[in-house]
Amino acid sequence: MTSVYREWPLREAGRVIDCRWEQRVDARRGGYVQRVLPDGCADVVVLDGDRGVVVGPTSVVALPRLAPGSIVVGLRVRTEAIRAVFGLPAIVLRDQSVALDEVLGSAVARRVAAALLEPGAAADAWLVGWLSGARLDRRAAAAVGRLRESPAADVASVAQQVGLSCRQLRRVVEHETGLGPKTLQRIGRMQRFLRLAEGAAGATGLAGWAAMAGYADQAHLSKDVHDLSGTTPARLLAERLAG
Repeated sequence: MTSVYREWPLREAGRVIDCRWEQRVDARRGGYVQRVLPDGCADVVVLDGDRGVVVGPTSVVALPRLAPGSIVVGLRVRTEAIRAVFGLPAIVLRDQSVALDEVLGSAVARRVAAALLEPGAAADAWLVGWLSGARLDRRAAAAVGRLRESPAADVASVAQQVGLSCRQLRRVVEHETGLGPKTLQRIGRMQRFLRLAEGAAGATGLAGWAAMAGYADQAHLSKDVHDLSGTTPARLLAERLAG
């Protein structure tokens, strides 16, 4: 295979970290174009031993080309924990890639990059200790959970459930996650569609998966997936299954 990707949990930090991950590109091939889809998360990314960057939450697809032999390691920060982990309003990271030391300071950035480059029990323990200081906003965490679980839910009802007005909900969610509630719902629907389709082995079809994922119809699915991924649902699934 041209590229091999794997991820694994950082269990003791599961409330703020989705996973650690690694991608290796075959040195014998001509590089690899990675389709990076919006997922509502932010990542700390270290490419080929460099100093590392923070890749903020995105609302558009990215298509970086990785050179032959590249090794990329990362730490995926959960949607609701972006402000808490990095210590700044998440909205400033939206659709941005920022040097890790500019966000965390040189000393902490070096330790984080080293822990990602040399995984093991000691590195995980250090990361868990560093992340233990992250304090989630309970309203944003509750709202993100509801938006993720019910991607077709009315935003006004979600605001009411967490005790906020719609304007307050948008302000709090953008501050903590970098994305607005509607954008999070769009991303959540696409990710839910992908999980359903990839887990069903072709048993249902696009219209059925669209309904199960919370889309109004197949046309709604096609438009949203194309806007967020740059391709059609069918081509995106074929690409990922061939992956």
